[in-house]
Amino acid sequence: MNKSYFATAVVLSLMTTGIEKGAAHEKKPDDETRYIFSYNISDRPNMRPRGGTTQGIDVTLTERPEDQWSSLQKSGGSSFERDRKAILAMTGEYRVAFEFIETVGFKNNYEIVRPYQSWGTEYVFIIADHKNVISLQHILVMRMVGEDKTEYPPIVMKHWRQDWEYEDKVVLEYQGNRRWVTKSLKESDIQGTWSQAVFHVDDSPRYESTGKWTHAGKVSQWTSELTSRPLPRREHTIRSDYDILIGRNRHTITPEGWIHEQDNRKIILSNNKDKSDQRWDIGSEVLAFEIGVNRYDLIEGFDFSEGHDYWRKTSLFWSKVRDTWSKLLSSGGVELGDEYESRVLSKLFQYASDLSDSRKNIKATEHLNPDELIRSETQQISQ
Repeated sequence: MNKSYFATAVVLSLMTTGIEKGAAHEKKPDDETRYIFSYNISDRPNMRPRGGTTQGIDVTLTERPEDQWSSLQKSGGSSFERDRKAILAMTGEYRVAFEFIETVGFKNNYEIVRPYQSWGTEYVFIIADHKNVISLQHILVMRMVGEDKTEYPPIVMKHWRQDWEYEDKVVLEYQGNRRWVTKSLKESDIQGTWSQAVFHVDDSPRYESTGKWTHAGKVSQWTSELTSRPLPRREHTIRSDYDILIGRNRHTITPEGWIHEQDNRKIILSNNKDKSDQRWDIGSEVLAFEIGVNRYDLIEGFDFSEGHDYWRKTSLFWSKVRDTWSKLLSSGGVELGDEYESRVLSKLFQYASDLSDSRKNIKATEHLNPDELIRSETQQISQ
């Protein structure tokens, strides 16, 4: 089998199943498994966490340089500049832990699902900084080892992207059924706020919300308004009992890195026959509450070179993909077709994998037109 194709298949499998989510997770004996807030009492023996079961290479944790940390906390200067420093402080090389657990269900005889745990290694870097707009790209580089400690070739994956904009006048709102629309905000509601738009691995939209950064003592933290979003990757292939998440996000900068906390509500949309009329605030029902903690711990000495090489070879292609999405979303919104992932996402990643493979020589006739491909499985919404 072609190695490039195999690597792409592995990456897409990790993305779509949510079982390992790009994880390098050390499997522990059952008697060592622990989880804060888990149902560890005797009548819930099946509540051990699900998630990644592979083991990654050892990493060396580090801390933020003292001058950077002091600069972030230093009083004086404008709030705007301190906000910018906090956003830019999320760049770096990290070991990331993903942890989620449902806390309560609201349906008769509802069975709380098993908690989710996984982790990976990734770096975050700036792809745009225009003072009021900052765009950060995440790249996963997974270095896993077998039971005999043999290290496997690294798996590289373009991960999610976060775009920040100061006093953003228009944001995207997810309405369910793979449909996003733009929403205009009042001037009085956006003063001093930053919007955070989160994009999927293929640069398609996920969610966007506004919030304010606060800086008090040694705590720099951004808290969002309630935000609607699609089912997360860790659940959308294994859950069909709810439709969207409504959540509040918090990003907190620490000396060791940063933390992304989530307070989520799992929402069932109304049973309207006309799917286009379904909205999360009309006839919606709360299925369960969930909390999530994603920890980004700074590391040093980890070899991310394959990730840098991948981005060097594919960044122009992904720039064209971003341009397509920007145009599609500019008119009022977008709706993805039922077969978007199989017909578009997989082809985008296969092509990027071929571009990054030095053994490949992609001819002009083989060049992929991302604009044409994406538009083939999307419907632009005009308002």
